[in-house]
Amino acid sequence: MWKRPTVIISIIVLILAVGGGIFETNRRNNKTKTVSVSAPKKISPKLPIAKFKAVPTTDVAYSASISSPNDDGSTFTGTLISDGKGTMQYTAMLAGQSAEITYTPDSYYMCTGGQCFKYAISQSSNSGFNPANYTYTTAQLSDYRKTAKYNGKKSCLAGTCDSWSVTAADTSSTILIDVKTQHISEVKSTVDGKTSTITYDYKPLTIKIPADAQTITSSYN
Repeated sequence: MWKRPTVIISIIVLILAVGGGIFETNRRNNKTKTVSVSAPKKISPKLPIAKFKAVPTTDVAYSASISSPNDDGSTFTGTLISDGKGTMQYTAMLAGQSAEITYTPDSYYMCTGGQCFKYAISQSSNSGFNPANYTYTTAQLSDYRKTAKYNGKKSCLAGTCDSWSVTAADTSSTILIDVKTQHISEVKSTVDGKTSTITYDYKPLTIKIPADAQTITSSYN
């Protein structure tokens, strides 16, 4: 009759022994395993996707500063302004005197030493300055787009610009384009190792046409 407790105790001991064995097995299985983790590969940062969509300078008003090297090592400077309506005016120091050349759709005016002369626009090549070299048309910008390489963002006169490298014939240029307006802010062009710079400041302006200019007919050219 009194052997029953002994049987019960034996059963409890057996349960504890089995339970302890299960716990120990689980504990061993739950030990932290050392996992070999490879160092993350370094990924070179990629420039954001951008599109070359500069606005032509032909129909906007601006004042532009021009700087280019002379053969003697000095720097030539000039100012080009446009009213955005077809009239442009170029000012620079030539031979120690201020020279001003004004271009309209049908004539060009040259003023220096207190005298002004009016010529037919067909004779503008005689002026010694071609404003087309500093004007960016839709067609020209379309050609630049074919070779344009994005360099990222850069500080410029406009604030923040997208920087692009372009090539055309023997000229390599860096063009800075205002991120807000897409207007060209600055262009640096290199030919034969010499770099010229033009910086644009867009603002409304009026160009005064010389009223007392002496007309020079084509027979004198």
